[in-house]
Amino acid sequence: MGYTITNILVESVNSSVAYNYVDTWGYGDMRYPKKLKGMMGHLVRHEIDIGGTVIFITPERVPHIEYLSVTLPSRGAFVFRAPQLSHISNIYYLPFAGMVWICGILLVIACTTLVYTTYEFSKGNNQKLMSSDFLLFAISTVCQMGNNLIPKRISGKIATFVFSLSLIFIYTSYAANIVALLQSTSYNIQTLSDLLNSDMELAVEDTPYSRFFFSTETEPVRKDIYETKIAPPNKPPNWANASYGVSRMRKRFYAFHMELGTGYKHVKDTFYEHEKCGLIEITYLRVLDPWQAIPKHSPYKEIFKVGLFKIREHGIQGVEKSRRYTTRPTCSSLAHNFESIGIIDCYAAFLVLVYGIAAALGILCLEFLSNIKARLLRK
Repeated sequence: MGYTITNILVESVNSSVAYNYVDTWGYGDMRYPKKLKGMMGHLVRHEIDIGGTVIFITPERVPHIEYLSVTLPSRGAFVFRAPQLSHISNIYYLPFAGMVWICGILLVIACTTLVYTTYEFSKGNNQKLMSSDFLLFAISTVCQMGNNLIPKRISGKIATFVFSLSLIFIYTSYAANIVALLQSTSYNIQTLSDLLNSDMELAVEDTPYSRFFFSTETEPVRKDIYETKIAPPNKPPNWANASYGVSRMRKRFYAFHMELGTGYKHVKDTFYEHEKCGLIEITYLRVLDPWQAIPKHSPYKEIFKVGLFKIREHGIQGVEKSRRYTTRPTCSSLAHNFESIGIIDCYAAFLVLVYGIAAALGILCLEFLSNIKARLLRK
């Protein structure tokens, strides 16, 4: 974009041009201009007449160069897909409000107690059951698994019937809600603090200005993001090229800081239509839009400034921007395709399994020790 605008500017003032190509904008101590590299070094030493691409405005640069016009409102930001709700919250609790959970627990306790009472006072009941049998009765009924505990009295049968019927409606409502929640997304991550405190992976597009501004940031939250998630001690820093970062952003719980024109080009080319919906941007860099610059006290200042203003006012700049700069893709399809359930979506279920196995093994050890103790006492 800068190359195109500069060529148009040169033609408008009826001049010729010879380009110098460098690999960085130039960062360093402005007190030593001979040591400055990149485009900034050429500008400070008056080795070129105009910077061919835009450059950020910083307090250190203002005394040494002059800014002409914004030819490209380019900016960077962390971009990520709105995460699945299961990444943020325990979806197994969300289908019901807190009061519904309390009423459901009270229903289970009341019906199990009633069944226990009628079973204990049933005539002709020779089978002695423990409290754990009724606990299993409650759990199996709640989970719609059935049980072999049949009360003898009519009151107990009615309680069991009402208990099972109530739980059918509750189970149906819960199952319907949990399926919807598994496909839902969350918009709770909206600030840099949210990014810092989340489990989301972060990476940054590997450009000279990103490396400079991220490493020199002093604001506490931004500094913590850089030191803990971008370049943590004793770990490889998370710098990546645009295509790699966007591909990971599409498939994972991943935020990628990128120049938006470059990044959205990859998003437009590689994302499905429904994946372009729900993209979230969070700005990190505290800089203004970059400007095109010239050396301090340049005799061509007014000529170049008027030329750039004309390019913008005549609509040429807007046309070139629309040709070369990719804006945020529009969300044209709100329909979501089916997405497979991952391990993190079933995390709570696996946690119950692990805790259950641990509890069973712990009780088995206690029973084993109790049997050994009883044998020793008999001897």
